Amino acid sequence: MKQVQKIAVLLFSMLLAITAFAGTGKSSVDLTLNHKAVVNGTTLAPGDYKVVLERQGDAIQATFRTAGKTVATSTGHFEQRSAFPGSVSIMVNETDGTVQQLLVKKMNGAVIFDNGGASAAGH
Repeated sequence: MKQVQKIAVLLFSMLLAITAFAGTGKSSVDLTLNHKAVVNGTTLAPGDYKVVLERQGDAIQATFRTAGKTVATSTGHFEQRSAFPGSVSIMVNETDGTVQQLLVKKMNGAVIFDNGGASAAGH
């Protein structure tokens, strides 16, 4: 009987851990920009960035970091996708260079950024 209780407690603990992880849905992707890109008025220079994505359901908070420093954040929502030009790629507005979407193959989808939902770090 004690062994059954121990197994039940272990399974319950694992379920809580899985539920907590699924609720936050935090992951990161590496992004290399070959050209300038704009995240809500913040111009990101060409270079390497780590984008941390925190997902709550379909809502996503994206944090753009370079050299360990947060340079911009943005909110958006998740949309399922089936085709990807690469493991991570972005779509920008041709007119002003504003980042509109971040396509992430390992997520099987895209982050569609909200208009005006991003801000420069420290602003």
